Amino acid sequence: RSLRSRRPNKRLEPMLASASKLASARTAQPPRRYDTAHGFAHLDRMHPDDSVEKVPLSYWDYNEALSFAQFDIKSNWEWYRKRYEKEIKQ
Repeated sequence: RSLRSRRPNKRLEPMLASASKLASARTAQPPRRYDTAHGFAHLDRMHPDDSVEKVPLSYWDYNEALSFAQFDIKSNWEWYRKRYEKEIKQ
């Protein structure tokens, strides 16, 4: 899912998230989410225990971060889902 602002260079919250809903998960949160909340572009890595790792994407502007996020989610969503499901089982 992608959200775009009508005004260029404005914050997009959330920018992009992998949309897999895991039936066995306690919550329906995405395993990966790219967004620009908190004033910077970053990747949120979600875990089944509700912990979140924030990975800054400070070397890109918002447009480059969005392009990378779209490519990453389209290319790797199945792997992210399997990894998340493996974490649930542990």
